[in-house]
Amino acid sequence: IAILQGRVEEIKIHRDGGLHHFEIFSKDKKFHAKTILYTAGTRVRKLNVPGEKEYEHRGVSYCSLCDGPLFRNKVVGVVGGSDSAVKEALLLTEYAKKVYLIYRGEKIHPELINLERAEKLIKKGKIEVVNNTNVVEIKGDGKFMTHVVLDHTYKRKKEFKLAGLFVDIGHIPMSELAKRISINTNKKGEILIN
Repeated sequence: IAILQGRVEEIKIHRDGGLHHFEIFSKDKKFHAKTILYTAGTRVRKLNVPGEKEYEHRGVSYCSLCDGPLFRNKVVGVVGGSDSAVKEALLLTEYAKKVYLIYRGEKIHPELINLERAEKLIKKGKIEVVNNTNVVEIKGDGKFMTHVVLDHTYKRKKEFKLAGLFVDIGHIPMSELAKRISINTNKKGEILIN
């Protein structure tokens, strides 16, 4: 077994009669393999709004476990309404003064156990849910984000002051190379298995 560091640029199927093997191309090497374990993973889905890229790692985050402690005693927001977004908000309450859960839908939809946990913190004022609302822009002072712009007014304002924004709106499968060799995927781009 050899361990090689590098980025796979292309995968091709080489057929010879009834037999086949894979050709794997990196920047300056070519490998042959009978079998490939394709474990490319996913990347976070981003909001793709003005200011997101500019303030990434300067207030905009995609991991509360990683960056939550940086927002101790501050007011932060989480974008999303799924179970993972609610879990992000729950974790952030251990650090932040208050967490706003901003969701585009009518109501959040976590698993029951996490809904019950969130409801307790909502009653205590640690979490506040902002439904039927999208973040349309992220603004800051040039160094760090300072607030977000919402598509609807909330508490009579469209601009909402936040020290941090955690985006948890799903993941995108990194299956591009697999698709090029006709591996079946579903509508989300996830590889189908038997």
